[in-house]
Amino acid sequence: MQKASECEKNIVISLAGLKCAKHLKDRFDIPYEIAYPFIPDNVINDISNIEGRKILIIRSQFAANELRKKLSDKNEVVCATWFMQDKEFAKETDVKFNGEDDVFDLLKDKNFDLVIADSDTLPLLKAAGFEGDFIDYPEFGVSGRIFD
Repeated sequence: MQKASECEKNIVISLAGLKCAKHLKDRFDIPYEIAYPFIPDNVINDISNIEGRKILIIRSQFAANELRKKLSDKNEVVCATWFMQDKEFAKETDVKFNGEDDVFDLLKDKNFDLVIADSDTLPLLKAAGFEGDFIDYPEFGVSGRIFD
């Protein structure tokens, strides 16, 4: 912490770090950027040519938002999270899950044909009736995996 004021810029990858980044901006005039530069190459490759799909991304908010930016505007994308969500960084259609019933309700109300999430969510998705395509995007807070 003694050298925190020597940073040139902070990259905020989670809502958990936003308050600290704002404090460092106020106290030491260190700029910050909200980004998530850790999307695995295999996920980027898997989504590179996707168009015309109804997609659900289940991930932490900033990771989901970053992946949404990488998808074509020709897709309908909803981002959902089990973790913190700030309305300032959410689109109107984004969802904060409070329990498994929220997943069932969302999948019943929407007809997603692709879900991008940690593979440990697959049993829940299948139990909720999801039969579409799936791309594994590990989330440490869900499965303990970071990247494969």
